[in-house]
Amino acid sequence: MARPHRAVSQADVIILPVNLQHLHWISAIASEMAAASLRVNFAVNYQHLHHQPQQLQQLAQAHSLWLYDFAERETDWDQIKAFPFTGVVINHAFFADNYRKFSFPYLLEHFRDQQAEVIIRSRELPLNQVDCAALNLTGWQQQVADTLFN
Repeated sequence: MARPHRAVSQADVIILPVNLQHLHWISAIASEMAAASLRVNFAVNYQHLHHQPQQLQQLAQAHSLWLYDFAERETDWDQIKAFPFTGVVINHAFFADNYRKFSFPYLLEHFRDQQAEVIIRSRELPLNQVDCAALNLTGWQQQVADTLFN
């Protein structure tokens, strides 16, 4: 399926996934994007946060960091809640597994209290707009691959 090409506008949210070995590039990339007046955010996964919390904490002081691809088992939710994420990308599998769990709305409420955006990546929007708003889901992105790195 071909995706149409279009220019990036200033209103677009650009989320760039980064690996741990590329963290040193963030400042250079952010400077170039800021010069172009683009809203750039860097995405790290839970494993990055779990293994490099101090390094990511320093980056978060200067740059917008998003969380994507939760590690569903063995996740330290307190570590996630303590980190100043600007946004969270939830994939469809995580959403489907957790949507009906008692604690899920409280997790999303925490992100709302932190003024973090919450975007679902799925092949189609899993809820109507009213339910999305009630859960503090601020956006939807069509998922064409299983992770941001594909």
